[in-house]
Amino acid sequence: MSIFYTSVNNTFTHKERHSLKKKTLLIASLVASVMMMSACSIQTITDKIAPQAQGVILYDQQPEIIDKTIEQYDKELEYAEKISFKLIEVHNQKTMLLTETAANDLLQKGLWNDIIHSDKVKPIDTLESFSAEQPLLFTNQKAQQQLTIDQTEYDIINGGNIVIGQTRKYADQFLIMKDEQWESVKSDEQMMGILHFSKKTNPKYELQNIEADARQLVTIR
Repeated sequence: MSIFYTSVNNTFTHKERHSLKKKTLLIASLVASVMMMSACSIQTITDKIAPQAQGVILYDQQPEIIDKTIEQYDKELEYAEKISFKLIEVHNQKTMLLTETAANDLLQKGLWNDIIHSDKVKPIDTLESFSAEQPLLFTNQKAQQQLTIDQTEYDIINGGNIVIGQTRKYADQFLIMKDEQWESVKSDEQMMGILHFSKKTNPKYELQNIEADARQLVTIR
């Protein structure tokens, strides 16, 4: 084998070998380019055929950050909405406090989802009835029946393992309170921005460019 290789290799002049090397590199480069174009084409086709999440939820302690992003993507958005929330720690769980009005708004957009399995969720259609004395808690802590806020202990209605969007983000659990009751809780307000992008823009490619404490890709009804 080595004798044959040597005899064949010696039939080429230095100039011919250099030319052959350039042609080989050119062919390899063309093949790589075609493969990249094919991958891009497949991704483009997939984006057009498969259902794509057109929503993004942003969470930030500074409302102006949310405002800036909404203004930045104004032409790409079908609509944008802001919702205030409070974040406190209860029994070592980051707990997002939402008004009943905000919770119903999220419900109408199909953003409350029951976690059936780790990789499967199902939108809920209604919120359980609750009162000021018994707020509604969405948590994965099945046994939790009470919590303390501002040194006041509440019996709660445990609504189950329900989250905003398709994954748990920014908070471990969610407490829904009557609007007036929410106002009285001593905690700084934070902001949630709900951005619904038009079908011309796939927001998953924009996530890394968006400034916020947390970003979440979601499906909006």
